[in-house]
Amino acid sequence: SKQQTVRKSSVDMMFDPGQWLKTPKAQESVLGTGTVSSAQEKWEMFRSSFQTFLLIFKPQQEREFEECWCEPGLLVQPLIFYHLLWFLAFLDHKTQLGANWTANRGQIGLASSSLAVPVVTLVLCLTRQTNNWMRTHYHTILIGNISVVMLFVMGVGLWDQKNFGPSELCPQAYYACPHHAMDISSIAITWFSLAFTNLFSACLVKYKLAANGIIIFIFIMGVVIGASIQSGSSYFAGIISIHLVCNTFVIATGTFFVGYFGEAAFRDNVLNRGQLQVNTQLVEALLEKMLPARLLNSPIQVPLLECFEGAAVLVVSFDKHAIDNIGHQEFFQLVNEIHSIFDDRVAAFGCCKIETLAEDYIVVSNNIALGGAFPDSEGQIQACNNMTMLANCLVHLGNTHKSDNYRAADGAA
Repeated sequence: SKQQTVRKSSVDMMFDPGQWLKTPKAQESVLGTGTVSSAQEKWEMFRSSFQTFLLIFKPQQEREFEECWCEPGLLVQPLIFYHLLWFLAFLDHKTQLGANWTANRGQIGLASSSLAVPVVTLVLCLTRQTNNWMRTHYHTILIGNISVVMLFVMGVGLWDQKNFGPSELCPQAYYACPHHAMDISSIAITWFSLAFTNLFSACLVKYKLAANGIIIFIFIMGVVIGASIQSGSSYFAGIISIHLVCNTFVIATGTFFVGYFGEAAFRDNVLNRGQLQVNTQLVEALLEKMLPARLLNSPIQVPLLECFEGAAVLVVSFDKHAIDNIGHQEFFQLVNEIHSIFDDRVAAFGCCKIETLAEDYIVVSNNIALGGAFPDSEGQIQACNNMTMLANCLVHLGNTHKSDNYRAADGAA
């Protein structure tokens, strides 16, 4: 959706993909293997399942995600859209042909003054000094804007119904509703508030349940209080009330799950992009070990061939007879450990590792990494001396590591 596209740059951060959505494996780590009471285990399982339903990541990742999601500047346009539409719907209903709209001047004036709430919110969103505060209380302010509208509409409807006579209320034939507090304006604003919360606003799923509950609760309170103060309430008015409340629950559920699946897809996309970034970094780290740094950001033609007038090359291998008694798995593990130790020492001697070919470890003089020739004969001699000292160092490191491993294995046996 457009909202998700806008937020893509805001949430494009680096996370640890292994710590994201709750999985059965993650649930096991939450529960642990200690002696925990059955009731506590069931509570932990329920909490974990509920967090999974609400699309909540692990605590640290969720905090980072929410900080990026709650961008105050992206709250401006949806709030302008919401407040203008509900105000126009309210104004249209209070000035309908046949209604005594002059008696509604006070309500229309109050509706106009209530627009100060979104105006203040928008100013706070766009002011740099209050940006961090708005980010921290993002969902509270969003739900507060919607709650103010719902309370205002319900209050005006109930006040009108209690104080105005039949001639001052909107005509009975204009709508099919049980009483004035639940007129077409109240119903439309309630349903629109649900759609706005679940589809068009930047409200996260874990806060949408509370927002939907507040909207529906205010609507039902308007229904009940309006029915209690209406004179001559009929059986059909009660049937209509139940029908409208049921429709409100259906609209809330439908719009909630549309927004739910949209956010789920967006979070999965963030997770996949995080995994892609991790894989990219792993590939870059591998290329840095296989290629000189000067070739990483330059176009490469296949086959990659370069010509140098002089170079010092060292090939470190294993004595085949010394490893006859080592198993294949143990051998490759030993090779990886020794090559990792070699990587830390090569640069200290002014040399450059080119690659590992099977169990062979290939090192060249630093002029290959720089892409040029030796400056003079002294430089070439020095490179050969460095390579010789490096060879002695690597042989010593390899033999020492192998001997230590065998001693450790003998001790364990």
